[in-house]
Amino acid sequence: MALFQATIICCKHLTTHSCAEDFRHYITTWVESLRTIYPHTRERVPRTNIHGAGHVYDFLVSFGPVSSWWCFPFERLIGTLQKVNTNDHIGGIAEATMMKTMAQTANVRHWLRRPDCPEAIRQLKQLFDKCFIPANTMQEQKPLQELKSTCRAYANHDGVNFSPHQTHEGNTCIIYKHKSAVITMAGQIQWIQNIPRPGGGQDVRLHV
Repeated sequence: MALFQATIICCKHLTTHSCAEDFRHYITTWVESLRTIYPHTRERVPRTNIHGAGHVYDFLVSFGPVSSWWCFPFERLIGTLQKVNTNDHIGGIAEATMMKTMAQTANVRHWLRRPDCPEAIRQLKQLFDKCFIPANTMQEQKPLQELKSTCRAYANHDGVNFSPHQTHEGNTCIIYKHKSAVITMAGQIQWIQNIPRPGGGQDVRLHV
């Protein structure tokens, strides 16, 4: 149960220093009880993941809840490493190939950004940036384009939302009265349309 208690604590969306202390207590209790519950573990060296679990305490204190840092940085790193060409080498050669590739990429990028870089080589920068996208590159923001459609997904009037039946059937049933009619009628909104005004602005028309 100590392992479950530690897991519940570190997976909370809010953490405190007291929670981190409780996590360390439960994870320590779990590791110590392993040798009692499973005697065959006494003769073995503790595995790396058990050692790493003890460091989660430091991360809770430094970075907060686990859910804010447990996935995204590592997934981003894995994606970067997967793009490295290792020539099907495995073992220590693969790690050396990755380090050399990243170092060479950084050196070439630095050379292309130097003010004294020859113009002939500078022309290759566009091709280089397409193959090795810089980490701090900002995505180009396209200007907003006005929608050509005059139909709307919903309309709000006096705090009440109205929607066509394709959007939300619960907001389509209304009681209305036509200009030429005396009594009120029940109907269902088929679509909502924007009607531009000649002097600017727009009105909203409900088609029932």
